[in-house]
Amino acid sequence: MKMLKMITISAMTFLLGSSLAFAELTLHQTIDKHNNVLAEAIMQGDIERLSDSHAYTDDAYVYAPSTPTVHGKENIREFWEGVIQAGAKHVSLEIHDVHNSGELAYAVGTLRFVDTSGQASDSRYLLVFKKDGEQWKLHLDMWTPSVTSK
Repeated sequence: MKMLKMITISAMTFLLGSSLAFAELTLHQTIDKHNNVLAEAIMQGDIERLSDSHAYTDDAYVYAPSTPTVHGKENIREFWEGVIQAGAKHVSLEIHDVHNSGELAYAVGTLRFVDTSGQASDSRYLLVFKKDGEQWKLHLDMWTPSVTSK
């Protein structure tokens, strides 16, 4: 009987651990998909897709390097219109870490932006997502240029 309890507890612990890892993997995949949609929209100049109501919360913030704080969906749309007009040849985001607690989640990673002249810039980013119903929406979008080591 004691052995059966130990096996049952071990199995439950394994299953709980497996489902937690699956939940993180699912969140990681969700954020990765979100990043890919935004990158593609920038490269294709698709402002409608980029500023889609599903991407950002109503009261979201964008903190971009050397620019004023951008707050709210309409202002974020105008910000991205400017980025699109500047032209992007390639945009890619790589996730390094994802965590969540309740209704908030964050992702950190790296961003590469190549403009139409071929000039590349590398940045580090922090994204904070907020749960809106069953959907994760971007609430804080922030990046800063990477520092190269010598």
